[in-house]
Amino acid sequence: MKKIISTILAILLLSLPCWGSLLFTEGSSEYINILDAASLSALSPLSISFWFKDNGDTYGYPVTKFASGQAEWVIYFNKNTTVLGFKVYDVSQSNAKIGRDDTNSAIWDGSEHHIVCVWDGGTTDAAIKIYTDGVQVDDTGIGTGTFLGIEDRTSPVQIGHNLGSANHYIDGYMWDARIYNLELGLTQANNIYYSHGNDNIVGSAGWWRMDEKPAGQTAGAGDVVDLSGNGNTGDGTNTPVYAAEPVTIIKPIQGD
Repeated sequence: MKKIISTILAILLLSLPCWGSLLFTEGSSEYINILDAASLSALSPLSISFWFKDNGDTYGYPVTKFASGQAEWVIYFNKNTTVLGFKVYDVSQSNAKIGRDDTNSAIWDGSEHHIVCVWDGGTTDAAIKIYTDGVQVDDTGIGTGTFLGIEDRTSPVQIGHNLGSANHYIDGYMWDARIYNLELGLTQANNIYYSHGNDNIVGSAGWWRMDEKPAGQTAGAGDVVDLSGNGNTGDGTNTPVYAAEPVTIIKPIQGD
């Protein structure tokens, strides 16, 4: 009985209200564009954090800084092959790259998932880590060529799309996207996950909650505010919809 009561109380305490989210629809080619800036370019180390809830997605790019000849990094997933991956590029080295995949990702179950992709500044695949819901999940290195380091390129940051691909928009909800010029460790990834963003990690290069409007309204030019203080405002392209989803996040008790 005590365990049941403890579990109920934990759920009540840890079921935190969500800020809201943006619903991206693949068929409508919706995404957020954030112009290149010194505070977002050539970050080493680098960490990207965001929440995602599947809405029928198959293949897409949740967060990227990539354009033809101007690649810095890309996060991608493929529902058909259950792959979630993160790559960092060295354009001057014939587009050499380092990266890691989670080849058995389970983020397409219709539930909310927190994802953190980390590069510690190293030059091998071992410098990359991927965390899902506070657990390190990467299992396969995918690097090619001789990677020496990331370079300052002019590509924008895009949420929900990859500028280097005509298609492959995401189909799902996203919120609380962040970029850090820090190597976030497991403890910090867990801090974001368990607190649902109400954490005390400081020093973000860009931070977009994507909850600025009530449910049903759409994101237009200049709508997605950067809470980092660096002024990296995002523009909504093809009007992704502000949604009330997900209403709450119920998290497991730490240590269980």
